[in-house]
Amino acid sequence: MDTKTQEARLKDSKISAHSFLNNPIDEHLEIHLLEENAEVSQGNVESTAYLTLAGTHVGLIPNHYAEHWVSAGKLIPVASELYQVISQIHAVRLRSGTRNDVAAHIWDRLKSLSAK
Repeated sequence: MDTKTQEARLKDSKISAHSFLNNPIDEHLEIHLLEENAEVSQGNVESTAYLTLAGTHVGLIPNHYAEHWVSAGKLIPVASELYQVISQIHAVRLRSGTRNDVAAHIWDRLKSLSAK
């Protein structure tokens, strides 16, 4: 199915998404599909997944959460080149003289992931 056909069919679908997408922290987040569809807000990602698995809605589900069902052939990515949600994560830490090995490991891991 070509991109224009996918986009037209999605605009006519019932969309389900986690409620944070309607109130993004990042004011630069543009979600055109959600602006055109009234039935979008779920309190948790699980509700969106269940509505999508039931076949009643198209769900905006994080890749890492949907991966199990995609691998099992129960869900398929639709128009992923058109619609993506990329979240920024901001982390802060207390700068102190006491070294905490666990906190240092987590901080180093976060820094290595942000470099990708």
